[in-house]
Formats: sequence, structure tokens, C-alpha cells
Amino acid sequence: PSTGKQWVAYDLNAYYIQWFKTNVKPVIKREMLFYSHRLQNLSAPYDTTKQTKPFVCKANCPGSDLVEVVAFLLTPGTLEIAQGSSVTRKDVSAGLQTLTATLRAGAPTFRLIRNGATVITLKSSFTAVTSVTYQDFLYRGGSSSRVALTTSSGSTCAAFCVANNVAKCNWCAADPMWLLR
Repeated sequence: PSTGKQWVAYDLNAYYIQWFKTNVKPVIKREMLFYSHRLQNLSAPYDTTKQTKPFVCKANCPGSDLVEVVAFLLTPGTLEIAQGSSVTRKDVSAGLQTLTATLRAGAPTFRLIRNGATVITLKSSFTAVTSVTYQDFLYRGGSSSRVALTTSSGSTCAAFCVANNVAKCNWCAADPMWLLR
């Protein structure tokens, strides 16, 4: 995994790969949140003395200025993306659910709320900014089930699991995160 995208693509792909290979939708046995966003909006000003031309996707790919949370849920709840004073919420059912919001400056915080109580809180390891030296449109990501690769806390697997109240944690193992073993 990269320090930017973390494990998100691997964990989400594992879910869909099993579904494809078995032709049976996998049963979600553990709740978790995954997030992704860029560090800047597409229109963020950059230093034209250092980057003389704007980035152009040669595959004619449209960009978006969104932050997204993907949730694996055992029961219904409310997903929330908070960025400064802006909060976006959505009531969702059990299963795989998503919520998007316009990307704003700061580090987004993602929450799963149920019956008025916060069940999972996850703050992005990455801060979105309003101006940059060079354009950088790579998506960053993370999840509530793995320690960010950029952390300098030195947490062990066991310490992370205890601190985050994860009954059966395997964030450092190769098993798919949505599959509780």
C-alpha cells in the first residue's frame, strides 16, 4: 500500500473480488468506514513559477471535488462527513453504503451514528488545503480498521485494537478487513 491511498483499494477490492469469484455477495461481519479525498480542489491556485502548465488528464477524465466515505454496516445508521462548520449527513440501511460531500479545507472527520450515539469516529490523516505549490490530484484514503501508514505513534497491532475497542482486529494481517475471522 502507498502512504497516500493506504489500504482502502485493497480492502474494498477484496470484497468485490470475493463476490465476483463466488457469485455470492459477501456477508459483512464487521462495521468499518473507509474514506477518500484529494488534498486540494481542482481549481486550487498553484505556483505558476514552479509549475508552468496546469495538469491535464490525457484520458479526458473529469475530476470531482468530493470527499467520500464508504461504510460496511451491520445495522442501519447515519453517516456523517464533517469539515469545519460544514456537516453532511445521510440515514442509511445496513450493508455497503456511501456518502459524498464537497471537499473543503481541513481534515474531514467521518462518523457512524446510531440512536444518537457515535459508533465510529474517523478523522482523515490528510488535510485539504486551498492553495498549493504544485497540483496534486492523487486521492488519499484510510479506514477505521487500520492504522494509517503515515502515523508516527509506533502503535502495535494489539495497542491499536485495544485503543479503538475493536473486538477482533486484524489491521496488520493479510485477511480482508470486512471478514471477521
